[in-house]
Amino acid sequence: MAAVLEGQEPEETAAAAEDAATSTLEAVDAGPGAPFLPAGNQLNLDLRPGGCHRLQYLCSQQPPQLLQVEFLRLSTHEDPQLLDDTLAKVPWSLLRLRSLVLKGGQSRGALGACLHGTLTTLPAGLSDLACLAHLDLSFNRLETLPTCVPELHGLDALLLSHNHLSELPEALGALPALTFLTVTHNRLERLPLTLGSLSTLQRLDLSENLLDTIPSEIGNLRSLSELNLASNRLQSLPASLGPP
Repeated sequence: MAAVLEGQEPEETAAAAEDAATSTLEAVDAGPGAPFLPAGNQLNLDLRPGGCHRLQYLCSQQPPQLLQVEFLRLSTHEDPQLLDDTLAKVPWSLLRLRSLVLKGGQSRGALGACLHGTLTTLPAGLSDLACLAHLDLSFNRLETLPTCVPELHGLDALLLSHNHLSELPEALGALPALTFLTVTHNRLERLPLTLGSLSTLQRLDLSENLLDTIPSEIGNLRSLSELNLASNRLQSLPASLGPP
């Protein structure tokens, strides 16, 4: 296991994982003034304003193309009530999603910094996505991890960077397929002991947080090859991270 304390850019790590999980293909317009329809198995609604309204329309009509979508991207730079209403109307149990990207960061402030989206929670029905392997909730306003996330037992990659998380739930340890987890640029003060139960985890980025201790259970991550703890409050590392 390589413990990386300096130098690696968390945004590059997250981008690489996302690129590996999805490709980018713009949805085609169904006609003048009509909402986007999926192009192939992808639905990208983060390329222009009005993504929530387009998704609501598609969910109300449920065209056959919608039920074939495996990759869905939606910008969270929307009115928060509209965003919540839209996500509540998605028939999650009918979808075959493998990758879901609900992230901010596409808009920039006056000084050029990426702005956070408005997402603060997720509907419970999202746990019905039995095929979901990649979930990106970066650049949002999450203060707690939605309870539906640890119920997505097929997750391979979970991206939570640039939120307002102060802790992670113990239930996170119930993700048996997780290989990549990034929670950089949050407010983490502690880690769940069950983190050590993620036996398949290979890459873990906890940089840019408020951690002053790391539980010894992290040494149980036998598949871990990359660990980034840069820019925390750590004075020491647990002995379990040392040579066997």
